[in-house]
Amino acid sequence: MNLRARLAIGLAVLAAAAVTTAAAFAYAATAGRLAAEVDQSLEQGAARLASGGPGAMGPLAGSGSTPPMMAGHGPLGIFGLVVVQYLDAAGHVVATQGQASLPVEAHDRALARSGGSPWLHTATVGALTYRILTQPLAGGGAVQLARDESENQAVLGSLRWRFGLLDAAVVAMAAAAGWIFARRLTRPLRRLAAAAGEVAATGRLDVAVDAQARDETGRLAGAFATMLSALSRSRDQQQQLAEDAAHELRTPLTSLRANIDLLRRHRDLPDPTRERVLADLDGELRGLTGLVDELVELAADRRAEEPMRSIALERLAARVAERARSRTGREITLTVAEGPSVVLGQEQAIERAVANLVDNAVKFSPPSTPVHLAVKGARIEVRDHGAGIAAADVTRVFDRFYRSAAARSQPGSGLGLAIVRHVAESHGGHVFADNHPEGGAVVGFELPTETSPPTSLSARTGSQDPEP
Repeated sequence: MNLRARLAIGLAVLAAAAVTTAAAFAYAATAGRLAAEVDQSLEQGAARLASGGPGAMGPLAGSGSTPPMMAGHGPLGIFGLVVVQYLDAAGHVVATQGQASLPVEAHDRALARSGGSPWLHTATVGALTYRILTQPLAGGGAVQLARDESENQAVLGSLRWRFGLLDAAVVAMAAAAGWIFARRLTRPLRRLAAAAGEVAATGRLDVAVDAQARDETGRLAGAFATMLSALSRSRDQQQQLAEDAAHELRTPLTSLRANIDLLRRHRDLPDPTRERVLADLDGELRGLTGLVDELVELAADRRAEEPMRSIALERLAARVAERARSRTGREITLTVAEGPSVVLGQEQAIERAVANLVDNAVKFSPPSTPVHLAVKGARIEVRDHGAGIAAADVTRVFDRFYRSAAARSQPGSGLGLAIVRHVAESHGGHVFADNHPEGGAVVGFELPTETSPPTSLSARTGSQDPEP
C-alpha cells in the first residue's frame, strides 16, 4: 500500500471515529432526554390524580364507586397517557382505561397496601414496551400510569439511521479529500522517488531535482540534489585521479620494464653497470611506493574518521621539525610568533600537511642551507633556500601531480602539496605560495583560530568533502 492510500485511509478512519463519537453522544443525550420527558409526564399525571383521588371520595375497595377522574373528561384526555389503571387497598385492579392491562407486581401491591415512594419501571405487555409509574393514593390503593415507548423508539431508530448515513457520507468525503490531499502532498516525494530511480537505473548523477518548495519535502529534495552534486564531483575527481595516476605510473613502470629487460638480456653486465641499473630500479620502486602511498591517502581519505580537537600549532610544528631533523640530518629552524595558535581540527591531518611542507622544502633546498618553519598564530609558513617558484608555477604548485620543469628531476610524486591544500581547505583554511625577497620559496597554509568561525561545513562537522 502506497503512502497516498495510507494517508487517505488514515483520514477516513479519523473522520469515522470523530463522527461516530459525536453521533454516539448525541444519540445518548437524545435517548436520555426522551426518557426524562416520559418520566416527568408520568410523575406530573400521577401527582394530579393523587391530589383528587379516592381519599376525597372514600375507599375504592368494594365501594363500587367510579374511580377518580374516570368520569367525564378522563385522564387520557388530560395527560395524554396511554393507560391508567387503579388498584384497591388490597392491590387488586378495580379499573383500567387504555389499550392494555398493566401487570401488577408485588411492589405495586405493597404500595397500594401501605404506601411509599412512587415506583418507576419498564415492562413489556404483548409486543409493546411501557414505562410505568405506580403512585400510592391517600387513604389506600394506588394508581398506575403508563406510556407506550414505541414513539420514542421510532425517534431513536430514525436517529440511528440518519447518523449511520451521516457517518458513511462523512467517511466517503474524508477518504476522497484525503486522497486528493495525499496526492498533492506526495507529489514532490513521487518526483524525488522518480529521480532516485533514474539515478539507480542509469547511474547518471545529473538528474534534475525540483527543490523549490520550502517545506520538509523541499528541504529533502534540496539535500538530495546537494548529495547528487557532491557525488558527481567526487566521481569526476576519482576519474581525474585515475587518469592522472595512470599517466604518472606509466613513466616509472616503463623505466622498470626497460631495466628488467636489460638485466634479462645481458646477464654478463659489468658490476658497475649492474649496480647502476639496480640502484635505478631501487629508486623507481621507492618512488612508486611513495606515489602509491600518496594515492591511497587521497583516495581513501582516512583522515575523515579522525575526531576534531583543539590543537596547539607550535607544539605540532615542534614535533614535525624534530622528526625532520632526525630523518634528514638537515637544520630545521622553528620560529613561533606571539598570539593565539590554537585551532580546531584533525591533528594527524594537520601534522601530515606540515610534514609535507617541510619535506618539500628539504627537497628543494641545497644540503648546506636550513629550512625555516614559522608559526604565526594559525598560519604555517615554510621557507626554503632553493631557486624559488617560477611565476607560471605559483598558482599550480598545489595541483595534483603537477611538477614544474625545475622539479621534474627531483624525487617525488607531485601529490604532497595537493594533500596540503586538501587538509587546509577541509578545515576552512587556504594555502599560499610565493617567493621570498631574499631567495627561496615560502609555502604554507592558514587556518581559522578556534575562536573564529570556520568557513567550511567540513570544519564544523568533523567530516571532510571527498576529494580523491
